[in-house]
Amino acid sequence: MGSKNTYTPTNSNGRQKVTTKPELLPLADVHVQAVPSYWPLAWGWWAVIVAILCLIVLFVISTRHHKQNNLAKNEALNRLKQLKSTRDISALNALLKQVALTYFPREEVAKLTGKHWMTFLDSSLDEKKQGFVALEKQWQSGLFSNAKMDDETFDRCYKQAHCWLKKVSSQSVRNKE
Repeated sequence: MGSKNTYTPTNSNGRQKVTTKPELLPLADVHVQAVPSYWPLAWGWWAVIVAILCLIVLFVISTRHHKQNNLAKNEALNRLKQLKSTRDISALNALLKQVALTYFPREEVAKLTGKHWMTFLDSSLDEKKQGFVALEKQWQSGLFSNAKMDDETFDRCYKQAHCWLKKVSSQSVRNKE
């Protein structure tokens, strides 16, 4: 029943004896497998990490761009409020030109004067809000004469400038190259 190399306990009638003590059983030690490592990561996880990093970079760039755009807008609107008390139409025009140079290519804006300048300002607005060309004579007389402009005319020019600043600064900045 038993072989030379193994010991099998048997009882008196030749059957194998059941042992309940684990120390007596001829068992091999159990070897537990190591827990699988998370490293190195599969290529899919690398793709997810790269995608998340790209999204974070795009978010930071977008936030900075938006913040700078709002900063320029708020600065221009604050300067416009200051100009209302001075009632200086030439300073108002200079502010519009400065903002236009910020938001549009210099080559396109710097050369504009007179009717072309007023047409450019109107072209940035919706048809319902256009009015620079209609007020061109008032703008020109305010720019080139020392006489004070009456309050009603200045208020119309001021409102038109305010409307333009809000509209242009809320648009995306064009590529200046």
